[in-house]
Amino acid sequence: MTHVKLAKHGQRQKLIRVEVILEGATLFVHFSIETKHWPFSMRNESDTEFLFFQANPNVAEDEEEDQGSGWKPIRYKLPPRSIMPYAWDYPASKNKELVLSSGGRERYVKLAEIGNLIPIKLPARQAGGPMKIIDVNIVADGPTQTLVLSNYKPKLSLYRQKT
Repeated sequence: MTHVKLAKHGQRQKLIRVEVILEGATLFVHFSIETKHWPFSMRNESDTEFLFFQANPNVAEDEEEDQGSGWKPIRYKLPPRSIMPYAWDYPASKNKELVLSSGGRERYVKLAEIGNLIPIKLPARQAGGPMKIIDVNIVADGPTQTLVLSNYKPKLSLYRQKT
């Protein structure tokens, strides 16, 4: 089973569930509108805005990205304290990584890696100001995998800053 997004200009995206079943020599493809759960959810509990997009589907995980491929990502804005459902823009791609971007920094995240990930360090918003640290966590929420971004709290984080 996989999911495909359908979009019409000026309308919200619809999520289509695609089930492929092989019986003998017959291939059945069943399309239905997903009414319950999107496969992923992006939850930004921090006070920092992020952009995110699926990594280049034409590049394997261990290859260098070809700048001349003409590929342009579909970028999504994730405002502070917001939640957004998500499904892959290129569901047939083997490269299932999400790119998080904020403050000129990019971080590649595999949504299949459930648990606490290394926090993202963002540059100071103002010259001489403190560096911003964002905790990254991926949790299973029923059938949905949720990426949770939150402000770093040393007492709650599994990761400690080196002093």
